[in-house]
Amino acid sequence: MSTVPVTLSEWTDRKPENVHRMLHNATDWFAIQKGTTQSYGEAIRQGYFKTKITNEWKRMNAMDVSDVYYEQFLINGKQESQISSFGEKVTNDAPTASQKVRLRISNGGASTYFWLQYAGGKMTVVASDGNDVEPVEVDRLIIAVSETYDVIVTLPANNKAYQLLATAEDRTKSASLFLGNGEKVLAQPLPRLTYFEGMKMMNDMMNMDGSMDDMGMAMSLQQMDMNMVMYPEIVGEPTTKTHHADLRNHSTSPADIVTLNYAMLKSPIKTTFRKHHSKNYGLN
Repeated sequence: MSTVPVTLSEWTDRKPENVHRMLHNATDWFAIQKGTTQSYGEAIRQGYFKTKITNEWKRMNAMDVSDVYYEQFLINGKQESQISSFGEKVTNDAPTASQKVRLRISNGGASTYFWLQYAGGKMTVVASDGNDVEPVEVDRLIIAVSETYDVIVTLPANNKAYQLLATAEDRTKSASLFLGNGEKVLAQPLPRLTYFEGMKMMNDMMNMDGSMDDMGMAMSLQQMDMNMVMYPEIVGEPTTKTHHADLRNHSTSPADIVTLNYAMLKSPIKTTFRKHHSKNYGLN
């Protein structure tokens, strides 16, 4: 099985020192460029005026999941590219429908986490940061800065090219790598995040003095996942007309989408220390 290196990155037209200065000055310009300012007008249009008022009353900043606006996101240095042939040696042979390829995906970006999806079906994660793991099939995964995952995907038939879609965590833009040769098959694009739902949840968790309140719920603060309320593809109910028409039918419950998490990564070999090892270090 051939291994294809895939490097994710981002690009800004600004000089790094200017990005650093803008972050220190807490400017809203990056949020304006990304369309994540969560203005009063947006709150009224989406039915979250009360949430916006409460947010201002508690002096909370607008929700965001990333700090910098990037002009482009790249895979192997390009916004879109295609690999049509595979093998230990470069050939002109097109892949067969049952052929599999191992992608070694590395996040070489400065600050962007990427969501990864594959139009050809599930991805099988077989290694994390150079360490083999027990194979686990997922529909998508998020890769942090400097992380590396090895995933095995099934290649399309000769007349298809499946999209590996890398979407920035803030879902402003994405990059594509098409595997195969022929008609392009696209992955389901990720909809915009529902920032006001995240704001509403934060308002419920915060007291007027700025301290956190677990609301007397059996679920602790550590168990409350804000991501779950901000992902339209999981919770359904698109809030803007820009979402795809088939989004409601695509997936309406967390069980429908298998997302990789660290708890799924298990070593294929035993990694526990033998008892006499701890004694050598003077430990009980």
